[in-house]
Amino acid sequence: MHYCSSFQVDRQIVYSQFINSIPLAVPNQNLPVGLHTTASGWGYVDSRRTTRPNILQTIDVQVVSSNYCQEVHNISIYPLHICAYGGEGYGVCSGDSGGPLAFGGRVVGIVSWGSPCALGFPDVYVRVSEYVDWITTNAVD
Repeated sequence: MHYCSSFQVDRQIVYSQFINSIPLAVPNQNLPVGLHTTASGWGYVDSRRTTRPNILQTIDVQVVSSNYCQEVHNISIYPLHICAYGGEGYGVCSGDSGGPLAFGGRVVGIVSWGSPCALGFPDVYVRVSEYVDWITTNAVD
C-alpha cells in the first residue's frame, strides 16, 4: 500500500509569508539512524483527542532503525517507510497524517501512522525519496 498521491488545483497558488512550497527529498536519499528531523501538523495535541491547536505544531524527532520500529510495533516496516521518535509523550497524533517530515529544508517524509498520540513508540512516515521520480513525472505546471 502506498501513501502518496497528487492532485490538481483549479487556480494558481498565491505564495505569502504563510503559504509556501518546500523542495522534495533527493531521490534515493538515505537518512541515518539518529538524524534529527522535524515533523509538523495540525493534529490533536492530547491523547484523548479533544484539543486541536491554533498554531502549527512542530516537533524534533530522531530517525530510528526499521528493525527497532518493527520490533516495537510488531508489524512489518518496509524500505518505503521512515521511523522517527520524539521521546516519551512526544510525537504525531490523529489529524497529523499527510503532514511533512522535514530535514535540510526538504520534505523527506509524510506522516503515515503510529501508536495513538505519542505513547512512547516511534511514528511511521512515507519515505518521499522513494516517490520523487513518480511525483515529478506526474506533476503538472
